[in-house]
Amino acid sequence: MQEEKLVEFLDELMSTACDNCKKIEGVSQEKAEEICAGCPAGDHLCAILNENNRYSKIVLCGECEYYREDDDCQENEFAYCRLNNGLDESINPNDGCSRGKRKGCN
Repeated sequence: MQEEKLVEFLDELMSTACDNCKKIEGVSQEKAEEICAGCPAGDHLCAILNENNRYSKIVLCGECEYYREDDDCQENEFAYCRLNNGLDESINPNDGCSRGKRKGCN
């Protein structure tokens, strides 16, 4: 997912959550800001964005230019990675790694 779109969704989620937060209901603006400053929601948002960044570097084998399907000598189909430091075993299109290269990308 594109990071901008993810941030937009998370902003909408937080806006809804904050608008419905029972802890700040009926308190002064100063007290609400104090409560919100101690809220762990911001930390959770950062964790989500960090995980997204981490996984956005993963290329699924089926989308990778190094992915190959072949038949062995007994006509059994198998797939493998042509990258010298790629996945070591028979792979499927939903496997993935961070060393791959998406087809059509430079």
